Amino acid sequence: MSNFAYTKRGKTNEILIGAYKEIINAYYGEEIYSFETEEELFHSIQTYRQKEYIITRLSELPIIDAMWKKEGAARYDTE
Repeated sequence: MSNFAYTKRGKTNEILIGAYKEIINAYYGEEIYSFETEEELFHSIQTYRQKEYIITRLSELPIIDAMWKKEGAARYDTE
């Protein structure tokens, strides 16, 4: 069962991520990518982060928040 998802907003450089139910209810009919875990969702949006897309969260995602903080700290440690 899908717990998390993202969708890309039209031709803009924006990705919406969140709980599957919130994404499907708000953007029904659009192309939606779903995942069982936050970790899978995190890894799937990495390409968009590298391309500097706007990533908007529609739900609380504590695991993704922690992974972003850890990744950010690693970036600063190498610079």
